[in-house]
Amino acid sequence: MSAWSRSGEKGAAEKAESILRRMQDQWDAGNQYARPNTVAYASVINAWAKSGEAGAARRAERLLQRMQDSYDAGNPDVKPNCISCTSVIEAWANSGEEGALSSAETILQRMVDLSKAGDRDVRPNAVTFNTVIKAVVRCRGLGWDRANKAREMLKRMEDAHIRPT
Repeated sequence: MSAWSRSGEKGAAEKAESILRRMQDQWDAGNQYARPNTVAYASVINAWAKSGEAGAARRAERLLQRMQDSYDAGNPDVKPNCISCTSVIEAWANSGEEGALSSAETILQRMVDLSKAGDRDVRPNAVTFNTVIKAVVRCRGLGWDRANKAREMLKRMEDAHIRPT
């Protein structure tokens, strides 16, 4: 999966997700060595984020939700973390879709809320905020207001005691 996610080849994300599905099927069938984990999911999410394919951001976000659902159902090996969440934000930033910025900000806010509730694994970092700023820059609907929105994001970053990079 990791090789597919890094390949940049057309269709790589679909192939990586196919491997993840096969792992899950094997796990469900009793193969104790095929249990998908956070790294496997994050690798596939990253493949979607970098794919440039239509619908990639939605696919990445569905995988993140599947991770959360599985974790909530008792699988501690698929706990979403900062990397998996930031990769979904990157997928939205790269998508060019209408509503991409709103989706990126929603994920960031969820990360902030979970972090404040004590979940240190999803605490946003400088890369997370920079990725949301990238979504701001690429947002067509903001026009000249992009600069103000980017400043607002920098302020949130500083308020969270995260140093800009």
